[in-house]
Amino acid sequence: MKSNLFITAMMLTFLLCSVYGCSGKSDITGIWKGKLDSIDTDVPSKTTYRSTEPMELMLAQTDKSISGKVTVSSQSLTINSGVIVDNIISIEAGAIKIDATVNDKSMEGTLNLNYRPQGGLGSLHEVTGSFKLTKSSIEHVSYVTKLIDQLSPSLTTSKPP
Repeated sequence: MKSNLFITAMMLTFLLCSVYGCSGKSDITGIWKGKLDSIDTDVPSKTTYRSTEPMELMLAQTDKSISGKVTVSSQSLTINSGVIVDNIISIEAGAIKIDATVNDKSMEGTLNLNYRPQGGLGSLHEVTGSFKLTKSSIEHVSYVTKLIDQLSPSLTTSKPP
């Protein structure tokens, strides 16, 4: 009798892990807002500028793929590629590279960027920064999902006609 109970418990555990997954994978779909503290370095002169800017990530997650948009101050870029593995995300949006760790409703990470101001004619600049973001309330998720569908329909799940 004990062996039947043990086998039943093991089968139930296997079934639950199969259906719901055994990893604590976060659903990062939503709007993430916070601040980016950064240092902008003019590479040739080594002059640095410190700033704190508003930062927003609008993300949609499909399995391990991430799509969406990143906005720093008033500049926005569409995410070219993004992945999440064990609550660690890696995103590329144009020249921006973002690495972060997600914990429930908070995200902390780093942002790196190389650019040339003045339409590409200025000297090379390197921007490095750290950020802390929090996930906005759930009512914004439907708005984000609609926006993400417009930005990159190939990465989101589509409904059959």
